[in-house]
Amino acid sequence: MAASVKASLPAEVKASTRLVREGGKVCIIGGGTTGLLAARCCLDDGLLPTIFERTQRVGGVWRLDEAPTRVAYDLLYMNSSGRMMSASDYPLPEPLRDVFLGRQDICDYYDAFVEAKGLRPYLHFGCEVTSVKKVADGGWMVQVSQSGGAAGREEPEHFDAVFVAAGQFHLPMVPD
Repeated sequence: MAASVKASLPAEVKASTRLVREGGKVCIIGGGTTGLLAARCCLDDGLLPTIFERTQRVGGVWRLDEAPTRVAYDLLYMNSSGRMMSASDYPLPEPLRDVFLGRQDICDYYDAFVEAKGLRPYLHFGCEVTSVKKVADGGWMVQVSQSGGAAGREEPEHFDAVFVAAGQFHLPMVPD
């Protein structure tokens, strides 16, 4: 629901359309485009996001780093203009709006978006979500491994909702 439409709704309608109580905890798996936008929307709606990103930086598929599933290369460019890819409430600088952005321009934009929207405290890098289980009385238990190894395993954490934004190039684990 667009922010302007939601803002004009009566309070009782807003409350009845909530899937997660105000102040609820939302686990976001992935720090790429969708994960960052989901976190911003959570904050705008009074929710507490926690973004788990396997690598050490935001940017998802656009990053060149140690992730074995990365498909980016140094001279990669978008196939749509900067005007089409930027967030409606955080436009790209004017010189980049009508060009096809390079990979590094996109990464720089994501870094700036994180700072401008205050997302840094909600980001957890080097964290791989290894298990998500529905809890009988509501919510989800999420197991996270630091730096991808079993030795860094943490205690499960309870969340009111889970948003999977692991990206199109990540292979999901599907139960039998």
